[in-house]
Amino acid sequence: MRTALIEVVTGKLGPIVLLFGVYVMLYGHLSPGGGFQGGVVIASGVVFLSLGGRQGASTRLTEPRVLAGLEAGAFFILVLAGLSGSILAQGFFSNFISGLGLPDVAFIVFLNTVIGLKVGAGIGFMSIAMLGRVHD
Repeated sequence: MRTALIEVVTGKLGPIVLLFGVYVMLYGHLSPGGGFQGGVVIASGVVFLSLGGRQGASTRLTEPRVLAGLEAGAFFILVLAGLSGSILAQGFFSNFISGLGLPDVAFIVFLNTVIGLKVGAGIGFMSIAMLGRVHD
């Protein structure tokens, strides 16, 4: 049963949880966390935003079509990142960014970001579907 308290609390905590998820995702190479953990926290923030909206209202981030597209795009980028090292004859999932003059950690942050977006969008989509908010 939805109450005004749930709508207010989740609506206010949603953006904070999203921001913390981005932090965990981006700083996973320096502290505990990373792409998967940050993605799960981001999915929690998406669910909070979905619960925080009024009945029948949704933000762009909680729309199932947007989440499905984001997950598919992140998966495509992840496959390209894995194959790019093989195409450049460096090996599967090798650091193809090193040729651009960026530090090696940039590749780790890139992979954490892509994995976090994929996990966050996928788990967020599944959670919203279980809430019964998918109508397509």
